[in-house]
Amino acid sequence: MASKIKVDELETVDGSGTIALQNQLSGMTTASLPANAILQITQATTATVYTLGVASSWTAVGFSHSITPSSTSSKILIQLTTSTTQMVDDNTAGLDIYRNGSQMITNTESNYWGFMPHYGYSVTQMQNSASTTYLDSPNSTSAVTYALYYKSDQANFKVNGHRPGHMVMILTEIKG
Repeated sequence: MASKIKVDELETVDGSGTIALQNQLSGMTTASLPANAILQITQATTATVYTLGVASSWTAVGFSHSITPSSTSSKILIQLTTSTTQMVDDNTAGLDIYRNGSQMITNTESNYWGFMPHYGYSVTQMQNSASTTYLDSPNSTSAVTYALYYKSDQANFKVNGHRPGHMVMILTEIKG
């Protein structure tokens, strides 16, 4: 059985007055919350191991998560944690996050691929944990989908394949 405390007013510590509690929260909306308040948090997880092939351009891994912002001024905090395994011998691979099928940040450095670049030089196998945090401004009140993309110049690049791997993407809407 759940417990309830019912109180109409509280007395101040020094006894000089009372604090009325009735209807204090009625009419509260997200509009009345201060800037930077958290409006919603969503999470997607998978234990799927994605074995991927060579991809010279950014290609969808197959893992994504969506959120519908309540305002066009909202920010979305993206947090992603995963792992990678690659059989390497002078190979390069990397991960990036796309919003609604479009790359959010383009890095022009030729040797840097996405938020998580990997380089292997004459080793048998490289295993890495990968995580990123990014604050996005989607300027939308429609559903926004964030998806993981990869590039790789080798045929056996595994995402979420490191002991045994558990990918997590958390999307947090923050009031603008």
